[in-house]
Amino acid sequence: MAGGYMGTLLHVDLSTGAIAKAPLPDEAVLRTWIGGIGLGLHLLFQSIRPQAGPDDPDTPILLVTGPLTGTRAPSSSDWKIVTLRSDLPYHPAVTQAHGYFGARLKHAGYDGIVITGRSPHPVYLWIDDDRVELRDAGRYWGMDTFETQETIQKDLGDTAAISVACIGPAGEALMRGASIRNDRSYGCSKGSVGAIWGARKLKAIAVRGTGEVPIHDPQAFMAVCDEWRAGIKDLQARYPRRTAPTIKAVATFCQMGRVPAKNFTDHEFQLRFGRRFAEDMAKWKIEPVGSWECTIQCHNDTLVTTGPFAGTRSTGFTVEVFEGAGTLIGIEDPGTTIAMSNFYDAMGADPAEVGRLIALCFEMYNEGLLTRDDTGGLELTWGNDEAARALFMMALEREGIGATLAKSFREACAELGRGAQDRVQHIKGVGFNDHEQRGWGLGFPFGQLVSGAGPTWQTFGSEAIHEPDLGYEQVMDPGSPDGKAEMTYKTQVKKLWEDCLGVCVFACWGVKGITSITPRALAAATGFPMDWDRARLQGERLIHLQRLFALGRGFEKACDLDISPRMLEPIPDGPIAGRALGPHLRRMLDEYYALLDWDSETGAPSPQALRRVGLDGYTIGRTAALAGARTD
Repeated sequence: MAGGYMGTLLHVDLSTGAIAKAPLPDEAVLRTWIGGIGLGLHLLFQSIRPQAGPDDPDTPILLVTGPLTGTRAPSSSDWKIVTLRSDLPYHPAVTQAHGYFGARLKHAGYDGIVITGRSPHPVYLWIDDDRVELRDAGRYWGMDTFETQETIQKDLGDTAAISVACIGPAGEALMRGASIRNDRSYGCSKGSVGAIWGARKLKAIAVRGTGEVPIHDPQAFMAVCDEWRAGIKDLQARYPRRTAPTIKAVATFCQMGRVPAKNFTDHEFQLRFGRRFAEDMAKWKIEPVGSWECTIQCHNDTLVTTGPFAGTRSTGFTVEVFEGAGTLIGIEDPGTTIAMSNFYDAMGADPAEVGRLIALCFEMYNEGLLTRDDTGGLELTWGNDEAARALFMMALEREGIGATLAKSFREACAELGRGAQDRVQHIKGVGFNDHEQRGWGLGFPFGQLVSGAGPTWQTFGSEAIHEPDLGYEQVMDPGSPDGKAEMTYKTQVKKLWEDCLGVCVFACWGVKGITSITPRALAAATGFPMDWDRARLQGERLIHLQRLFALGRGFEKACDLDISPRMLEPIPDGPIAGRALGPHLRRMLDEYYALLDWDSETGAPSPQALRRVGLDGYTIGRTAALAGARTD
């Protein structure tokens, strides 16, 4: 087995309780798909039935690391969950987290876990190097994500060296947007993967590993890693906010028009909120939190010392979460938005899903379209955090209006009526990453639209940080559509390549020389020949692969234009007044399709495009790709 890999996939059948170990696919497959999102998508697509659903017992849930995960490479903490989405059938679920879980899984001897079946009762998986077993999780069912992690660690007698990934009440209740949380601060949030675990009665996975990842050429690998870290330090010198938890950049984000408020209706809110946030944050106790070999420490452990939630401790990424949980319902007190972020993380829920419907209800209530009779007596006045938490719990328990909010965006809007469909903020009928996307630039919402895994980060644009290796020496004009399709294509290729490796995007985004560094790091780790031309081909291969999957499950071009009307309209006021995606969307999409050599009407890749990336003849459906597991 090449360096960078442990050589083993762990297979777990929740229906029978059987646990087996199988070798990774052969080297030819690894050279083609590398790891992470690449290997995960290939294994998923080669093992599912054509009409498989996410909750079918034979549909695998794959936890996949990359060949650099758990090594000494910068920020080599990435691990991914790859499976089928329940909310968007023509896209797979691809979501990721950091922390120490992925590194410890590698150190225990496994490149990934393949989970099938459905347990009749709650269970958790305990991995302790060679010792692997399913255990009863009835004691933990009902606990929030923080309590679950801490209790399992204590019960296993090690709070320092064990990582726990788990679901919370949202996953147990099969709530849309349910996430999987690990190492307290991190989580897999997209694709409702927590609900998929909940449907299988899988509460948690705990892992402790004492081994090391083998490296093909240790001397060359450490040399390129040193070069990599030097490039990151150079970037941090030019972008100081890349040296501290992102919570410290909130005031700047507000000034730049990047923080949405009141269901994306109040664009001046963020100016006063940003000033107040800076004042209060200066009084809080904020500690940076990082992952395995982390170079950025963008997460935080914060003790709020101001406002009604003084004394609240919140651990997480915070940015994005506090928006969907707080500013989108009009909360102006900064500490309260942090407490709301902590609430969603504890519940194991992505506020971009049910939180988006709650924000919709707040807007409708303040317009007089919903009344207290509709809301079960709740007063959804802007900023009422207590009512928002109560509404969340109603959705969790399917009570009253909460039963409506537990449904898909389109179903919920149909039941609410009264113009709800014109006010819900979505991309492709589901939630998207928070931030006022247009505040970053027109390429950001466009990148969410064309992501092959549904609205998620599969491209990091050059509107926020320059990408010198891709030809963007300066940050692009965020309000102009010119060149944005090409920028999206180039940065998507780059990020999907990096998503195969097992490293965090923040260790790569904007780093000068990174397109030479990452291929050399992989080559030194594995012994595979690799350069940027091969790496670029891998990134583009994954764009086409995801499109093939989508076409087989009902995708048509209109899906790439499916975005809420409000996200297309010119912004009327605030820091980014006048910026609009709508007039340019079709042109940008046609340009993007042309760059990939996709049919302008159907979005289907041409035979020449598939041949160029090595996908001619590739079929999606059940094969023996995951067969051959041996029972130890």
